Amino acid sequence: MILSAGLQAFQGFQAYQQGKAQSKAATQAADYNARVAQQQSDVEKSKLQRQQRSFQASQRVRGAASGATLESFEDTFEDTKSQSLLDVALLDYDTKVRKQGILFGGQQQSYQARSSGRQGLISGLGGAATSGFKAYGGSGFSSKGSFNSPTKNNIGQNVGTYQRSFR
Repeated sequence: MILSAGLQAFQGFQAYQQGKAQSKAATQAADYNARVAQQQSDVEKSKLQRQQRSFQASQRVRGAASGATLESFEDTFEDTKSQSLLDVALLDYDTKVRKQGILFGGQQQSYQARSSGRQGLISGLGGAATSGFKAYGGSGFSSKGSFNSPTKNNIGQNVGTYQRSFR
């Protein structure tokens, strides 16, 4: 019985340690995935800005080739520039939302792992306490009596409720 109690306590501590390790791994994975998402976004942003500059340059060349003055295309150029800035801002916003989703998912996994580890610890220690109680002669809790009711020990003395009489 005592060996069983020790084994249950050990298994509880082992479950707790495993939960902590899984929690740490989930957090690290989420952080890594968020960094990867940021790097991918940076690459996409760089490509988008390069395409936008190329489009703006070709737009200016087409305007100049048409024979009209570039001032007459100024509204078009400004509109293109504004749209380019908006596209970059939307890409940044999308990246932030994706990163937050990744980090939130990692936090949820981390919490679940920690909770599972704690539950394993509680279960193991509870099982160990029950086994230890039974190993030392405890019969568990039953309806035969309570700790407040006097019982007789092995030598015939009342044990339990302490009563003092004055005579």
